[in-house]
Amino acid sequence: MDTSVTMRPVDAVSADSRVRHVDELDWPAKSHLSQFEPDEPVDVDESVADTFRRCDVVKFTEYYEVTVD
Repeated sequence: MDTSVTMRPVDAVSADSRVRHVDELDWPAKSHLSQFEPDEPVDVDESVADTFRRCDVVKFTEYYEVTVD
């Protein structure tokens, strides 16, 4: 079953957030970044969802808060 991931741009990141830079993501997760639109869920397989569960924020072109549902 697919899981959805939503990314939302944020201006500030709290000190206790788990931040991962795009270069730290494995290839399957990295390949999904081009599909994300702000606040729009994207269906991903469980292995990609697990990668995004290990962070609160991804630094790509800007900082994105990650939500996995």
